[in-house]
Amino acid sequence: QNDSEAQYNLGVTYYEGKDVTKDIQKAIHYFSLAASSNYLKAHFNLGAIYEKGEFVKKDIKKAIYHYTQAASQDDIDAQYNLGLIYETGEYVKQDIKKAIYYYSKAANQNHLEAQYNLGVIYHEGKYVTRDINKAIHYYFQAAKQNYNNALYNLGIIFYEGIHVTRDIEKAIHF
Repeated sequence: QNDSEAQYNLGVTYYEGKDVTKDIQKAIHYFSLAASSNYLKAHFNLGAIYEKGEFVKKDIKKAIYHYTQAASQDDIDAQYNLGLIYETGEYVKQDIKKAIYYYSKAANQNHLEAQYNLGVIYHEGKYVTRDINKAIHYYFQAAKQNYNNALYNLGIIFYEGIHVTRDIEKAIHF
């Protein structure tokens, strides 16, 4: 009856193989039906299936398509995954502007790895103009969630005092 949630749930059932024989093609079929109604979770799962390429041939274009559909509905994991795809440039041409765009969308929803990755991008200044204030901002967001690497990098920034006033007490704190 074109119930996208039921279609999605059938996709999960076949994907996980609980109480039925695992069948990735049937999972993809039901996820695709749900995705045709723009069901967010179905788009995300299809993106992950095509990105990983574990059960089907890896298809990064399909993965990006489905992640983009989910990201447009504010799915933070899809936004983060798109940020990774565009930052690494492993499967597509590296595009730091797109990476920052998607990381920022996820970071604004408290995705700590997106916050940390933005901190690294601005801290290193490898792909963009180095901006310690932005690095501190994003590291601090991730540090509020007790992300150890962000805490460590904040400590380094204040210990080194490059582009910021050296503050040993803050360095020790972080």
